[in-house]
Amino acid sequence: MNKVLWCLGAFCYDGISLLRAFFGGGFSLNGYEINHLAEIYDQYETETHDVEYLLAKIKESGIQNVLEPFCGTGRILLPIAQTGCQITGLDGSDGMLKFLEEKARQLSEQTRSRITLKLADVLKTDWPGGYDLVILGGNCFYELASIQEQRHVIRAAYQALKPGGALFTDGDCMDGLLDESWCDIGVEGKAFPSGVCAHGVHLQGYCTTVAVDRENRIWKAHRRVELEYPDGRKEEAQWDVTVHPTSVTEMRTWIEGCGFEIREAFAGTETRGALLPNSGRATFWAVKP
Repeated sequence: MNKVLWCLGAFCYDGISLLRAFFGGGFSLNGYEINHLAEIYDQYETETHDVEYLLAKIKESGIQNVLEPFCGTGRILLPIAQTGCQITGLDGSDGMLKFLEEKARQLSEQTRSRITLKLADVLKTDWPGGYDLVILGGNCFYELASIQEQRHVIRAAYQALKPGGALFTDGDCMDGLLDESWCDIGVEGKAFPSGVCAHGVHLQGYCTTVAVDRENRIWKAHRRVELEYPDGRKEEAQWDVTVHPTSVTEMRTWIEGCGFEIREAFAGTETRGALLPNSGRATFWAVKP
């Protein structure tokens, strides 16, 4: 499995309504607060298979009220709002939410009125409740540093759902030892975020693995990004990350352990193939009794 280098920091405003409220514990700067990063992220994140799956399930199940932690720039959130659902997005990056807000301004006033955005640390904040669907998609578990944090968000999702509500999870998985491709310690390589913004700002990201625990699948790395502006100015940001790639077995165990009933499980929304320990990706649709 190739190394996933999206993980910039673990986090997740009242926006479109346009109230800006930070609630919960102290907010911590992470990679997603780098200037212009949200635009580059939005260029990369263009997957549609998961969105198509969700739109079909929402129609089939009569879902009306949705919560998406780790909503980013709205790749999933905005299409759902356009179906007529009320949707709340949580994210820890003000930059991501501002970019999402700009995208939402292109939509009708009626659609915008169905969107609420909250700047929130999903690990320290009590999530709002009473939802028909909670979405934990887009590899969001790679934004979390430990098994404890990953299990926490599944428990929080359970609490946020009304009885009969559904949980959707989707992301890369790794069973067994931490893959060797993650273990090249001390070697810096190019990584996300890399690209050119609309205003000509160039971003180049780099990543250096600093420590690994193969048995427990723990990966620690130093990240940095260089920014070069059209006028020649240059900036650099640096930060550290810890990632625990989840396994298929862990995801299934945690979801069922929180009280969910798994209704669908397959190896990603693109192929919807049989879910095996070595599938590399896992998608679950589970219901709160």
